[in-house]
Amino acid sequence: MKFLKLSITFKQGLAFLLLPTAFLATASDINVADKFFEQEKYAQAIAEYRLVAQEGNVRAYYQLGGMNYLGFGTEKNIKQALVWYSLAAKHYHGNAKDIVDNLRGELAKEQQAEIDHLVTDFQQKFSIENDKSAFLPVIDKTDLTTKVNFIDNDDPSVLHENLDKQVLDAIDFSFESDVMEFSEEDGGFGGDAFMDELSDPTKDKPYFLVVDAEVAPDGSLRDFSSVQTMGDTKKAMESLPGNKLLQPIFKSENVAFVHRSHLGLASYDVFKMKNEYPSLKVKIKRMISPLKDNDLPKAQYQYAMVLMSFTWLKREEGEVEQLLKNAADAGYALAQYEYGLKLYREQKDPQQAFYWLTKASEQGLAQAEYRLGRFLLDSPWLENDEAKALYWLESAANKKHLTATRKVAEIKLLAENKQLRDIEGAISYLAKLEDEQRNNPEYHFLRAIAYNSAEPRDRAAAVSTLRKAIFMGSDYNWDVSDWQERLTKWTTGSVTVTDL
Repeated sequence: MKFLKLSITFKQGLAFLLLPTAFLATASDINVADKFFEQEKYAQAIAEYRLVAQEGNVRAYYQLGGMNYLGFGTEKNIKQALVWYSLAAKHYHGNAKDIVDNLRGELAKEQQAEIDHLVTDFQQKFSIENDKSAFLPVIDKTDLTTKVNFIDNDDPSVLHENLDKQVLDAIDFSFESDVMEFSEEDGGFGGDAFMDELSDPTKDKPYFLVVDAEVAPDGSLRDFSSVQTMGDTKKAMESLPGNKLLQPIFKSENVAFVHRSHLGLASYDVFKMKNEYPSLKVKIKRMISPLKDNDLPKAQYQYAMVLMSFTWLKREEGEVEQLLKNAADAGYALAQYEYGLKLYREQKDPQQAFYWLTKASEQGLAQAEYRLGRFLLDSPWLENDEAKALYWLESAANKKHLTATRKVAEIKLLAENKQLRDIEGAISYLAKLEDEQRNNPEYHFLRAIAYNSAEPRDRAAAVSTLRKAIFMGSDYNWDVSDWQERLTKWTTGSVTVTDL
């Protein structure tokens, strides 16, 4: 009965660990394997899990252990299951250690010795080849209790401790979306449920947007990424560049930070929601009620995300954090990422923030790898390390994370550690961004650097492109003084270059 219980726990648990991809953030390639498993295409699932395992994904080790134990997609093989579970246990994943102890207890000493030998071989193959310990962040504990404060540009003597308390001014335009859509796959919401509210011709059609952004040292918002969306959010996203928040300051120095904004319906309080969309408010509460008492990791993570997105929903103090932590403790990468980012953003516990972001990165979650890479470049609580940052950013870039791709090109062009510079490699990464980043001043700045650094050098193209970057950055109200200084060096002295 003990093994039967294990098999039920595994299958039920995995089924609820499969998260939607529209309403929630998307995970890395392991989601492909998860989807095959959900569809009971076990042979395809196990093949995908093996591919992800080769990248060092700890949860893939655990899933392979369960599938070999149950005979899903392969012949039932207790020894192989024990090997995979042992790899997961080495990384303290979930209840892998308990499973290993139970399975080993059923074996004779000779079989245990055989398993130990196989585990050693597998650990050398999957743990040493993919050992990421050399790229883990090192926390600067001397400044761990120092907070990032935010300077009010109108009154520099005023400091704020929490950037999230500052809300972007409402974007004033008519909503254009036809319907807000939450499919059942996205957590039980269905587009038809909102039709009564949205068909009222006297009301603007609402949109819903939660978006993360980098806060540059000058306070400008950059590199926007949608966390959750409904309806037509195009105009809202287009209106975000050019906005400025408070300037982040750490020990009298300007630093970078990260911010999450809630726009449209996501910014409504309970009174505004009740007054403008009363039946929609009731429907949302009814639709999410099944998540409240569900203690499986997927449901806890999803409920936490809903609470964070609909800020008017009633919650207990600390409930969101506890839900995320429960799911993170269970090994769910998306929860580990969101929990770590929340702790960092709110400056509650930077050390724990890095712990959870690292856990999510070790599972190959692209947005976690990107975030960890960025923090390794500019977080005031870490020992900044370009080589470590490049490792995580390049991994995210290989999963088609666009901002990570640009940051990889930046390191390869401008790294202080000249051993990391790779002009041809940087140009290759920039080529992948030509369509998606053409409106980003930083992309054009890097293209200018590439023109100036390549062999043969194209100084005319470099100057022209840098001027374009400066013009675009100035239009977004960015501090482009460093770029202007570089342009001055390029265009003065013994040689003057003008636009062709």
